[in-house]
Formats: sequence, C-alpha cells, structure tokens
Amino acid sequence: MIEEHPEHGYGGTEIELSPPEVQGRRLLLIRRYSQQCASTWMGMTYSVYRLPFITGPADRLLSLQHGF
Repeated sequence: MIEEHPEHGYGGTEIELSPPEVQGRRLLLIRRYSQQCASTWMGMTYSVYRLPFITGPADRLLSLQHGF
C-alpha cells in the first residue's frame, strides 16, 4: 500500500513504473506539480518507491519537495 498526501495546491499527478529487475521488483515514481497559474513560484513533489514482486508493503526510497 502506498499513501501519498501532497500539500494543498498540488495536482497534475504523473506516475512512471520501471521494468522489473532480476528479482521482479519495480520502482514507482510519483510526481506532482503545483497548480498556480498566476504566480511565478511553482513547486514540485516527487517520491520513489520499490514495489515488491509478491504482495506486501512498498518501500519508500525517496520523497522530496522543491520550488522553482
């Protein structure tokens, strides 16, 4: 199970899934961009998870937030 709760104002979610590695695990990338059309300050969050081959919890490897 993956629980992603971005801060208020984020949307436009993009998800990418890697091909399986030798053990069958995959990496999952979740990106969100801020939804501010009138501002020059934007934000982005992203998280990377390792998904197990067989059912079970995903390991969060990275979770960051940046402004640009």
